[in-house]
Amino acid sequence: METSTSGRRRQERISNGLFGYLGFVVAVALLLPVLSRLKPIRIDWLSDTGRIFLPWAIGLALVFVFFRRYIRRCCTGVAGWLSEAPSDRNRWVVVGVCLLIFTSYSWQLHIGIAHRGVPGWIYAGLPDIIKPDAPESLSMPPDVEPAVFASALQPAVLPFIHRSGYATSEVMFLHFKDGSIRPGNNELAMVSWPKATFGVENGQVAHEKEFFEIIRHNFVNRRAGGFMIPNRVAYPSHLNYQRIDYTSYPPASELVSVSLWSMTVRVDHKSKQMNVVGAAKIAQVNG
Repeated sequence: METSTSGRRRQERISNGLFGYLGFVVAVALLLPVLSRLKPIRIDWLSDTGRIFLPWAIGLALVFVFFRRYIRRCCTGVAGWLSEAPSDRNRWVVVGVCLLIFTSYSWQLHIGIAHRGVPGWIYAGLPDIIKPDAPESLSMPPDVEPAVFASALQPAVLPFIHRSGYATSEVMFLHFKDGSIRPGNNELAMVSWPKATFGVENGQVAHEKEFFEIIRHNFVNRRAGGFMIPNRVAYPSHLNYQRIDYTSYPPASELVSVSLWSMTVRVDHKSKQMNVVGAAKIAQVNG
């Protein structure tokens, strides 16, 4: 009788401990992005990028609050499983690993097991993309409307920019039969650096046919809103490109070419504005 009572007490302690730990993880997950929004406080792995996870943390907290009875029952079940005789150390290892993954994912910890994206642990050592002086020989192509290049800008990043200057980067545009030129995303090539992967030299892509077919194939799926699950879920979170909504674009059958450009933007921190001041074509692939 004492053994049975002792076992129940042990199981109850384990269950309470699991439930308390989950509550602690959820509370910290909600606190971290809130702190990252406060200017005097800086959390290195959350600042600028991690603050966007506040909706995720709020959702996690709401799930914990509204489903706490179900979660407590699950903790009781896990505690019973851990307490079954004979004792099995491997069960504790399994539960410990699951808790570690849940913790790292909830707190956005980059520990090599689970993470929500690369920003914060590979960008820190890169040189500042915003330069105080404009590059030499800035010009705009006369055959392309400036509004086309402006459509590739992402004003949502302006609150995270704290200095003025000139930034140069590469952009992709999709050309359609109706004459429209719309911003694309290098993610359509399914690689992080398509120029290096496919090879570009003297304005020519080494594998033009393959490059164009991959772009068009993935454009079909993105324009349809996703594959088997919604784009908001399916879109890889680790990609270093902005998500683009292609649903209003012409169909893939009207895609005639893809162009790559080097584009320079003037960023004005005080007015929170940015304008395209230069663009040079790197290469263009025709379908």
